[in-house]
Amino acid sequence: MKRVLPIGMMVLVALFIMSSASAQVNPTAAEIATEISFLPSGVTPAPLPPTDSRGILWDNGPFVTHPGGGPGGSDYSQLENPPNTTLGFGVQVSANNRLADDFDVPPSGWDIDSIIVFAYQTGSTTTSTITAVNMRIWDGEPGTAGATVIWGDETTNIMTDTYWSNCYRGSDLMATNRPIMRNACTTTGLSLSEGTYWADWQIDGTGSSGPWGPPITIPGQYETGNAVQYTSSSGNWNPAQDGGSGFQQGMPFEIWGPPPPAPQIDWNPLEFIVALQIDETYVEILTIYNLGDADLDFNTDIVYTDAPMWLSVTPTSGTVAPNDSIKLDVTFNSAGLPNDTYTADILIASNDPVTPVVEVPATLDVITGVPEASNSGILISYNNGQLIITSPSPVQDIRIYNQLGQVVEQTNATRVITASYKSGIYFIRVSALTGEVVKKVFID
Repeated sequence: MKRVLPIGMMVLVALFIMSSASAQVNPTAAEIATEISFLPSGVTPAPLPPTDSRGILWDNGPFVTHPGGGPGGSDYSQLENPPNTTLGFGVQVSANNRLADDFDVPPSGWDIDSIIVFAYQTGSTTTSTITAVNMRIWDGEPGTAGATVIWGDETTNIMTDTYWSNCYRGSDLMATNRPIMRNACTTTGLSLSEGTYWADWQIDGTGSSGPWGPPITIPGQYETGNAVQYTSSSGNWNPAQDGGSGFQQGMPFEIWGPPPPAPQIDWNPLEFIVALQIDETYVEILTIYNLGDADLDFNTDIVYTDAPMWLSVTPTSGTVAPNDSIKLDVTFNSAGLPNDTYTADILIASNDPVTPVVEVPATLDVITGVPEASNSGILISYNNGQLIITSPSPVQDIRIYNQLGQVVEQTNATRVITASYKSGIYFIRVSALTGEVVKKVFID
């Protein structure tokens, strides 16, 4: 859970903390910004390994502040200084320090196959010096009453891969002595149901400094999370606070695994176009399908281009099981509406992670009161299986409705072949620059 204070308030708090804090700093708990190094001439960052093939379930936050803005086109994580001064938090095995942060599992639950944590050792090259990661998963904040370890331990090395993240950490955009490593940890047998959990980890390496955990870093934001740190010197878990400002930080980590079952929405038709005379109602059917593997929860809303309200949907919400569907009644009502064209969008919001909102356009043409003859100069005739439209000005739109008010055809062509039409009465609505006309035609 991240808490953000207004910038002015944060600066005042930071100044107070810095003025009252002890000048002594545990040298293994945090690395304070004191030095700068430069990219040697001709050195190019090493390439990244292939992209991870699994699906990401959780990303706890960014540490890259300048994508492509570091030496040689690398990414950079720049310390938010002032007021922050801590480049990294101690997470080293040698000092028995640990870091922890929380994450939320959705109702579908997760089968987690790996967790990636980040660390650097000051003075290393872009070849990783990280050698081990141990990790635990808690059902509550470490160190608080009732919190229990439900997976992992403090000794087993679960790291299966480590490589440069293509990002440096530093207080400027030139230092290259803190390349941040991605450390992939295999989490065999880790399946979690819905809830809030905490990951707690410790890292080892061959370098003489650290390993250090870079915090979540967001330009302009001094407090970035609610991570906690265990230090052997205190023997307790405490908020991971910046050594200069005192603002609590979050820790970046990623959780990977097969994506959980998800719903997938589909719908038919894609659009409604209906013509009614005054004081008529007509009901169309909108079908919602669930093509996914989890329940689809949905609700509907209607957004009108102009008043008044003339459309309704029933039911307005519901749940569709996988590989099932539901039919909604879409009712058009022309009561009290003058002759005109009315438009609206039916919005369907759902828990489909890919398409959370769909729009179904709806058009109502009220045709009562439009004379079959007008001063528009438009003529409509039917002969030998063809509708022929003549107009002194360009024809913009032609809509042909059956007796149910359904649009059979929409075009701007002045000759319409009707061979595929069923015999019956049709309404032909023609709109041109000079005006509009509606004519009732029997097509055989």
